[in-house]
Amino acid sequence: MPAQTVTAPSPPNGRALRRIRLPLRSRVTLGILFVLVTLLFVAPVAMLVVGAFRTAPPGQAGEWSVEGFLRAWTDPRTLELLGATVVLSVIVTVVSIAISISIVYVVTRTDAPGRRWVTPLMAVVFATPTLYFAISWGMLGNRQVGLINTTLGMLIGQEAHPVDINNWIGVGFVMAVKMVASHYMLLIGPFSSIDRSLEEASQVSGGGRFRTFLRVTLPVMAPTITSVMILAFVVALGALDTPLVIGTPAGVEVFSSRIFGYIRFEAAPDYAGASALSILLAVIIVTIVLTQQAVLGKRNFTTITGKSYRTEPWKLGGWRWAASAAVGVYFLLALVLPLMQLFLGSLQPFFGLWSNLGFGNYAKIFARSDLSQAVTNTIVLGVFGGCAAMIVAFALLLVARRFPGRLTRTMILFTWLPWALPGVVLGLAMSWAFFSVPGLSSLYGTVWVLGIALMVAVVPLAARSLDGPLQGVSAELEESARTSGAGVVRTSIGITVRLLSRSFLSGWFITGLVIASNFDVPMLLSTSTNPSVPVIAYQLYTQGDTPIAAALFCLLIAFIVVGYAAIQLLSFIVRNLIRTVRRQAPAALHAKETV
Repeated sequence: MPAQTVTAPSPPNGRALRRIRLPLRSRVTLGILFVLVTLLFVAPVAMLVVGAFRTAPPGQAGEWSVEGFLRAWTDPRTLELLGATVVLSVIVTVVSIAISISIVYVVTRTDAPGRRWVTPLMAVVFATPTLYFAISWGMLGNRQVGLINTTLGMLIGQEAHPVDINNWIGVGFVMAVKMVASHYMLLIGPFSSIDRSLEEASQVSGGGRFRTFLRVTLPVMAPTITSVMILAFVVALGALDTPLVIGTPAGVEVFSSRIFGYIRFEAAPDYAGASALSILLAVIIVTIVLTQQAVLGKRNFTTITGKSYRTEPWKLGGWRWAASAAVGVYFLLALVLPLMQLFLGSLQPFFGLWSNLGFGNYAKIFARSDLSQAVTNTIVLGVFGGCAAMIVAFALLLVARRFPGRLTRTMILFTWLPWALPGVVLGLAMSWAFFSVPGLSSLYGTVWVLGIALMVAVVPLAARSLDGPLQGVSAELEESARTSGAGVVRTSIGITVRLLSRSFLSGWFITGLVIASNFDVPMLLSTSTNPSVPVIAYQLYTQGDTPIAAALFCLLIAFIVVGYAAIQLLSFIVRNLIRTVRRQAPAALHAKETV
């Protein structure tokens, strides 16, 4: 009997797959989700553009006009501030990147003692909210009663006041010191994974360590370093909290504080002018990002290979203690002194008075209804807002995984819009979105308006924390569950959620921390009826109640530590539950087969 050849049908090509129609239920679900994503992430940006052409504040009747653009863009002060902000951002970027690369090199390439402690300490600096950091340095560098000048006065004379943080140099210094931690966290991984055979080849050819670093390591790491530099420049360009705290007392103004001043520091808030400046800043940032992608996007930089390489550190000899001391000086400036000043300042009855220290300021927080309400609101926003952001990000990523296509890719792209906007611009966009829509305007003055706005602001971060782990979950597990009769919801909860539980908890803590420490968005949306700790602490600081502001921050830091401990405990419980289920599953299957 002649053999028969059976030819399997060829799989459909890409166009055929795109022509496959989804079930009606799936299409309706995608449509509803697309509308929600558009309302939450696209509508605020659209309303910001519309608001620039309106002559009235959000929620009030007005006329269409281009006066806002003319008034803001033709003001000579606008161009002057933009130039000064760009110069400041470039200096901050160069200094912070140089320091972070130096510390990363010490940790990954040398035998400096104590280098294993650098990354955990950097994580603490990175987690410290920027506003807290700025206020602590505003106290530290106070010309009259700051801890630095007080200590130096005792050492070299009572009339000595050499340190004054309230100037352009102070603004740049505080921004650069704080940003080093974030750059380090982004660079430590790529520097640790680089193919060191390239460096070894350079040294064999006669190149020294320093020459190899300049001619091999830096060029190979060009795309990573450039990306971090672009991010640093964008963050510095849109920074608001540090210039407000450090620069405002000395009359230092940057572009973001100019936008803020149009709304808060004018007799009649100029929302149209602020929106026009916000659009200009957003266009500059988007242009920078797109240019970076166009320049480096198609270039090939291979830094990780399958070949093995030596990881023996560079022997610094006697200089290894000098390297450790230099890193220690950074942590003294970035961690020890700010935390010490905040804690000691919270014990003072008046800022600068070193007698009668006590915990009276903490008692005032719980005695004053506005302060205790701010603490409660901030905790609620951090816990529930962070959880909501993680759920939204998980749902979007899961839908994009189940239904890959142009629509889901567009939704994911929409969710990244808040990440491209500085905080003050996003806060202004949210103001237009909430207060211009009749139904949403009723939320004004409630904690809900802050919760929704802050949730939208951190969804990109939440998606980032889940995207990698979700890619690591094999689709075969979900397919096996559905083949066994499990529905979509049961499969998602029983398989995907269980496997991503630890990543979800970690992302929940990070997004909650970012929400609790956010200053820009609540500053434009909060009122006396829905205060948050960053906003009310800034108000206390500017009004002279610095010790109470320091006590507020110390109290919130204590809650953050408790929250971190709770997340670690939950992760431990979840990990043990998963291990228990995995151990019991084979036994249960064997018992079933025996029966």
